[in-house]
Amino acid sequence: MGVFWQKLLVTDHLEGEEPDGLMSVPSYWTQQKQDGHYLPSKGYASYRLRMINCPPEADVLVVVPNLPSAYRVFLNGEPFSGSGTVLKNLRNIEVFPSLKEETTLPLRSSECELVIEVSSRVYPGLCLTPILIDRSTYERNAERDMIFSSLLMGIAIVFIIFYAMDLILKPRSGYSISILLLMLLFLIKSFSRGPIFSALCSWSPVPFDYMLFPFHIFGAAAWVILICAAPRASTARKRRRRVFCVSMLVLTDYFITISVGLIFHITWWWVIFDLLLAPIFFAVMVVPILQEDRSANPYFFPYYIGCLCVYVGSFLGDMALSGLFLIDDSFAFPIGLVCLTIAIKYMDGKRLNAIQNEALKVAEMRVELQKAQINLALHQIQPHFLYNALLAIKVLCRKEPEKAEKAVYDFSTYLRGNMDSIESTEPILFEEELQNIRAYLNIEQMRFGERLHVHWDIRCSNFMVPPLTVQPLVENAVRHGICKK
Repeated sequence: MGVFWQKLLVTDHLEGEEPDGLMSVPSYWTQQKQDGHYLPSKGYASYRLRMINCPPEADVLVVVPNLPSAYRVFLNGEPFSGSGTVLKNLRNIEVFPSLKEETTLPLRSSECELVIEVSSRVYPGLCLTPILIDRSTYERNAERDMIFSSLLMGIAIVFIIFYAMDLILKPRSGYSISILLLMLLFLIKSFSRGPIFSALCSWSPVPFDYMLFPFHIFGAAAWVILICAAPRASTARKRRRRVFCVSMLVLTDYFITISVGLIFHITWWWVIFDLLLAPIFFAVMVVPILQEDRSANPYFFPYYIGCLCVYVGSFLGDMALSGLFLIDDSFAFPIGLVCLTIAIKYMDGKRLNAIQNEALKVAEMRVELQKAQINLALHQIQPHFLYNALLAIKVLCRKEPEKAEKAVYDFSTYLRGNMDSIESTEPILFEEELQNIRAYLNIEQMRFGERLHVHWDIRCSNFMVPPLTVQPLVENAVRHGICKK
């Protein structure tokens, strides 16, 4: 298109003017030289395109979706559409988002002249491609795109809402705030290319051309979280070091990208960021997994597939937005975001299923442990021992009531100690174990008299032991040392 620097062709009625140069669109006018110097980023200019072999009597419209500059469109000298306020005084220009172009104009001849007057203060010139299209075709494509994009964004929003509810209702189930923040940042980033972003900007006090900077910051933060949140086992120190290194790498990537855009005046500078992000993505996420000798985390594969989908979607969308790839950019990134949310949901489902299976195994082990404790306690209390102890107490009740009273106390202490060991899952003091042993030996001395001699050599008793650890050894010593003789 022909470029007329610091001229408003139609507004100032400048006819017969020669263009200052030819430029491809989309592009920045800062790559154009005048008097040996590159044009500044702030200014105003006109773009003119003469078309031939146009279909006559066709209703057409010109679409410049979300151009971050004020512009006016003229077709054959007649005002056609526009957005914002095009002024020569750059301090007073106003930039608004284009929600939807409704103005159509019928073509009267096969030769047409399209003029676009632009005032810019941040993004110089036509950094997005104007689209001259038949109205019926545009409406059909716009309706299809709106339905499909809304469906994709709706799926992503539903997944994010359910993840947030799980995080709130089940805070100890391993759900991560960083993953929720990651999905929210990518969701906000995806809004920057759709009508929702345009609607928000129309109500924002911040000018539209400045609103795009926060979305670049959101995108950088989202990529840092995406790379750092990979499911790999590591210490807290390693995680902090990893977050710092990845943050520095992404910031360096952005610095290089912006520097290249400013130096070489190219509109596809954000595509360079995607290209430089690929080796960071591979080095930080894939290489450590390939170098590990142990088996990889079972959750890394679906997570990396989701990351790859959102990366490819972002890359294709940025290429389409910059005019390097002729596809509709409204689908690529939302599809990648939906794939990422599905991968995260699948990963969380597998993780929760593993936690439930582990909890079930622990419950089964506790039941088995309780059964073993009951069997051990019942095994320690032999029927013949109970019969002999009760028979001895019966005899003592007639002959020596005082000894019978002490025997009943020792017998109850013995039974209580064995019953308590059934419910106990923690170690007990060795002194408590000695109390049960003393009760048992007192009962056996009542039976065997002078045949049983006990020598106590306790040098330390201030430590913990599992219940019924020493008592079975004492019972076996009595049973095999005296009862067999």
